[in-house]
Amino acid sequence: YAKSNLLYQGKDDPNPEVFAKYLTELEYVDYNNPQADLSFFLHVPYEVLRERLDKRDELDLYEQDDSLKNTYDFSEMLIHSYKAFEYVIEGTKDGQAIPVDTIINEQMLPIILERVAK
Repeated sequence: YAKSNLLYQGKDDPNPEVFAKYLTELEYVDYNNPQADLSFFLHVPYEVLRERLDKRDELDLYEQDDSLKNTYDFSEMLIHSYKAFEYVIEGTKDGQAIPVDTIINEQMLPIILERVAK
């Protein structure tokens, strides 16, 4: 859960890149937590995410407008600057959601099979 901790705890930090480095060292060096063999981050544009959430009856704390936008912006930094996620999978194509089974079969499964074959 280290990546999740990084995402949700770091979003409100005034210096997110420093926090990302700190938490990563804390989780894997100080606490000696095992690192995942493989991790995926499913990426969708903010507008698609917001549209999906607007269809729900209830939202949790992290799905509220300000918190969601902060979390999304922080995830963008983690993806592009900090390279926190090994594999970033795009969940949309031409602005449309890609079906889950297509994401799994066409994007994730080849990576998993390649990794297992090593």
